[in-house]
Amino acid sequence: MNVKNSGADENSIEISLDMIAEQQNRLLTSADFQVSPRLKEFLKFIVQETLNGRAGNIKAYNIAVEVFGRSEDFNPLLDPIVRVEAGKLRRQLERYYFLNPDDPIHISIPRGSYVPIFSYKGGKKIIIAHNSGNPEHASDESAEREGMKAEVFPAHLTGSMGAELRPAMIIMPFTVIGDDAVLNNFTQGLHESLLAEMSQSRDVDVLEVAATGVNENDLLDAIYRAQGLDCRFILHGRVQRSDEVVRIFAALTDAQSARRIWTERFDAPFNTGSLLDLQDKVSRKLVCWLADSFGLINRTLMRESIHKDLEDIGVYEASLRYHAWVGTFDRADWLKARQALEHSIKLDPDNAMVCTLLSDIYSSDYEFGYDQIENSLDLGHGLAKKALLLDPTSQMGHWALALNYYLRRDLTRMQETISRVFPIQNTNPYLFVSMGLIIGMTRDLKEGRELVEEALRLNPYSPSWCHIVPFMYYYSRGEYEEALSEALLMNVPTCIWDPIARAAAYARLGMKAETEKTLQQLLALEPNFKQKQERLLHCMVINEKWAALLAEGLAFGGF
Repeated sequence: MNVKNSGADENSIEISLDMIAEQQNRLLTSADFQVSPRLKEFLKFIVQETLNGRAGNIKAYNIAVEVFGRSEDFNPLLDPIVRVEAGKLRRQLERYYFLNPDDPIHISIPRGSYVPIFSYKGGKKIIIAHNSGNPEHASDESAEREGMKAEVFPAHLTGSMGAELRPAMIIMPFTVIGDDAVLNNFTQGLHESLLAEMSQSRDVDVLEVAATGVNENDLLDAIYRAQGLDCRFILHGRVQRSDEVVRIFAALTDAQSARRIWTERFDAPFNTGSLLDLQDKVSRKLVCWLADSFGLINRTLMRESIHKDLEDIGVYEASLRYHAWVGTFDRADWLKARQALEHSIKLDPDNAMVCTLLSDIYSSDYEFGYDQIENSLDLGHGLAKKALLLDPTSQMGHWALALNYYLRRDLTRMQETISRVFPIQNTNPYLFVSMGLIIGMTRDLKEGRELVEEALRLNPYSPSWCHIVPFMYYYSRGEYEEALSEALLMNVPTCIWDPIARAAAYARLGMKAETEKTLQQLLALEPNFKQKQERLLHCMVINEKWAALLAEGLAFGGF
């Protein structure tokens, strides 16, 4: 008998590799798979790679090259073949098990991943007993596994979760209202500009309309096809001209629920000489509002992901937890982000973005006085350097390294590193915020304030703690009312910078009651603030003069 209960866990069951092979053969010889050789090869590849311990190789690029014969310059952003075929394979498996519910082993592919999941009827977890001496099923790593009786396959295999887990978007050509040749040309250019700008985003995949088979004039068809492609969002809109004014309506629809979740209107004077500039302006705005780290897409998915179990999330969702923490700098959110990223780096140790974000998490343990990790700055430095080895072009990687040097007060290396971040892409407002903080707090508050203001112009949903930079600009000039206005705009009560800024401004303005109340809020956040004050202030404000001014303000309030 090839099946037996596992003594270690009554909810698991031990089966042989032969039994997995038998189930795969049932699928491959079924009528539906017989007429689809491409899906047969797809299924064979992902099952065999998983059983051979190479689940980490099951990524869009490898599938495209190994299964579908694409060339080595394959780009999953331009060619959605793997997404398309994965959608077909999921539906084929669902159909098969609907018709054959009594098959003992179920093979499925969760949405957002290409790694198959094996489950036994009744929902029991499968333990694979490896057959020594069977070359057909032997792992390439068999020497390492010699003497190992069994390997546990958890309910959710997430080993391949990487870049392909990012949300996907279809950008439909905007519809022109009326018969207007000039607007037709403008709209075509706008569509091309949107594709070019959005494709630069590292948080969103863009699917070409032509490659998806979507009727570009039919939103319902786009929703239907997007669901089959595991594509979550559709950007669409219309353009019209009236009284020498061009009016552009843009909308974002959630293909999963067929619900419109966002709309915006742009009005501009109609001037044929400035239509190219208008194309660039509108496309840049849309990309920043939708695809920035704090854009609508990430914020929408952040709310959904936050309640998932750690084992059920991949690299992209771990990045969402990181950005949830960046929005609050709350200690509890930091711990969730740290756990998610440490989980992800075990699954995908050579993912440059995971290394970058985890570098910031470790560096911030020192910066915010969480003090949960030994040698946190050294760990953060090592991860930032690794991220740049993996992706030397990463602006975020250079930013993480620059921040680490910033906290070490190594301003020479910090300057060398941030020079590699510029010029910042106009489609990444969060980098404007981050660089505005570093530049403002070390050398030039005016330049830092301008970068922050540009970020807020590009994306008004940028994290509100960025107002700490204009706060320091006005505070250092003795303009305390303006400084207080900026401090109140921070509105991040879980971040120590918020009460520090408010308390210093209140104290300078002689607002005693407000100062005392705010200092109590600060102590509630960080009970040991008096002992950590000098370090925390100098982590935030490197410039000695400005840090001293801030300390004086807190002293006026009683610290």
